[in-house]
Amino acid sequence: MPADIGLQDRVHRYTLTLFVRDLCNQNNYSSIVHTGLMASATNPNDLTAFVNKDANRYGGATFGAKF
Repeated sequence: MPADIGLQDRVHRYTLTLFVRDLCNQNNYSSIVHTGLMASATNPNDLTAFVNKDANRYGGATFGAKF
């Protein structure tokens, strides 16, 4: 769950935005696959999960200026 909050001046020349990604700190995987050569329903524990960059909580700020 992302969260953003921003400010701008009255003539919309400057903007400042603060953001946080993965606010609830949930684990999100882009995919989960069987990695063994003999993957089957009898051997379900050979799983590998691929983690994307949004899987961890991070935050930051952006600043914009129009000329």
